[in-house]
Amino acid sequence: TTTTTTTTTTTMPQSPQSPPQPETPVKDPKEIALEHAIDKLNQTDSILEKDVWKHILELISTLGTMEGKDKAIELLVKNYEARASMCGLLANWLTDLRVVSNSSATHTHVLSSGMNNNADPNHNHKIINT
Repeated sequence: TTTTTTTTTTTMPQSPQSPPQPETPVKDPKEIALEHAIDKLNQTDSILEKDVWKHILELISTLGTMEGKDKAIELLVKNYEARASMCGLLANWLTDLRVVSNSSATHTHVLSSGMNNNADPNHNHKIINT
């Protein structure tokens, strides 16, 4: 006697599925506002920006008075470069230097006992034109 065994394999059609996408976590609006405030206060000379108080208050309201205040001070001090003050000082120096031109060349002699002495606001530079 002969026994025959037949095996049937059924193949399921594969559906064209893409691999599962990782879900993007939804951020809390307070967290987004905090990150925005920190980014704004991290900019150079941010203390001079018109909306600086809005960002400082965001830090304080989100992080609490002590931590928010400390973080705001840290960011403002770290990013202060005084660019506007340096420009103002340079403009004052350039205003003090009057250059007179003659037909051959420009001669300006600045007589000063301490041209770099910025501590004395009454210090006047004398200019002699030759």
